[in-house]
Amino acid sequence: VEPLVDESTWEKVNALLMKNASYAQKAVPKEGRYLFSGLLVCSCENKLYVYPYKGMKVPRYVCRSCRMKVNEDVLERHFLTALKTMIVRPEELKAVNDYEAELREKEDRLALLKREIKAVDGKIDTLLDLVNDQLIDSGNFTERFMPLKERKEQILDQIPRLQAEIDLSKANAVAKDYLLERAMSFASMWPILSDDEKRRLVQDLVDQIKIKEDALHFVLSYTPSLRVIEKDSHSLRDSWLPPA
Repeated sequence: VEPLVDESTWEKVNALLMKNASYAQKAVPKEGRYLFSGLLVCSCENKLYVYPYKGMKVPRYVCRSCRMKVNEDVLERHFLTALKTMIVRPEELKAVNDYEAELREKEDRLALLKREIKAVDGKIDTLLDLVNDQLIDSGNFTERFMPLKERKEQILDQIPRLQAEIDLSKANAVAKDYLLERAMSFASMWPILSDDEKRRLVQDLVDQIKIKEDALHFVLSYTPSLRVIEKDSHSLRDSWLPPA
């Protein structure tokens, strides 16, 4: 019988699950027995929880404040859609576009500052030559030199900070690629993962799920520092449960 997934994908998923096991055990609260426990936030800013009742077949998350409700199978379906959308159209991730535009802007700014500091140094050298040739007196030199000195100090202060921001943006790009790799692996493995493995995956990948009247908004974690990317909202029309 041909396996549902290839061996390399199976090994990759198992390695990721083992790597995140200790973290996930700490991250999932004691009451987190359900797939999306602790992650859902209502439009009224309160969290949604499952309140078990006799005969419950599908866990239902409820906001105690406004009574917004959503079933777990609906959340699971849209979560898988989010993962598959990331795989098929990763360029649609808001963070990808934001990252690329932000990185280009910072790199252009850094190049501009480096050109400017060369120009400032050139002007300072010219002033020194004028003083040495006794073409300007000390008063004129000081008047022209001080603004250049202050500008140079400003640039020297900005360049290291800007370079650090660029390095961080590039590191986050690597983390984004890691998230896409994981999304591809887990989306293919989802049907054969155990409930506990699915719960660990959700807790590790999802930072928050924002619930609106007719939409879900997944906020996915992709670096240890909890930087997040936000997937476009998924419509809940025809599948969400209105307040009682």
